[in-house]
Amino acid sequence: MKSVYFTKNKILIALILISLSLSGSDCEKLIQNNEVIPQDLAGNWKLSEQTGALQDICPNETVNFQLNGVAQLTCPNSQTISRYYTVQDNSLKYTQTSVSYKIQTLNNDTLYLLGQNVSRNLIYLKISADEMNVPGSTKNDSFNSSEIKAKENFNEN
Repeated sequence: MKSVYFTKNKILIALILISLSLSGSDCEKLIQNNEVIPQDLAGNWKLSEQTGALQDICPNETVNFQLNGVAQLTCPNSQTISRYYTVQDNSLKYTQTSVSYKIQTLNNDTLYLLGQNVSRNLIYLKISADEMNVPGSTKNDSFNSSEIKAKENFNEN
């Protein structure tokens, strides 16, 4: 009788451990970002052109998109800031600021972003790590691409 009892307990314990390991992997998937970051996006990019109603991004901004969902943005002569981002349904979104862009073009050397909740469009060119953080002029009233300009700063005509 004891052996049947211990066998049933061993089976029950084994089933519990298996179910915990499986449910634990599901939890890990929920915790992690399920979006897939395109390989072509990873690397260093330099702002080449900005269009749209808002032209408030610092000239020559550089961005290092990492596959772990962190972007490092640098305006010339400024400190680098880090922002989390996601890519889902061909949209890039900075999660901390909710600024989002539609990825219009992404290839080996060009990234073209169309503002979805900001009135700006941005064209970046792929650069090497040596070209990052090149000194240059920056306007005092310019921002990096992960920011939304405050409404009170808008000039309405």
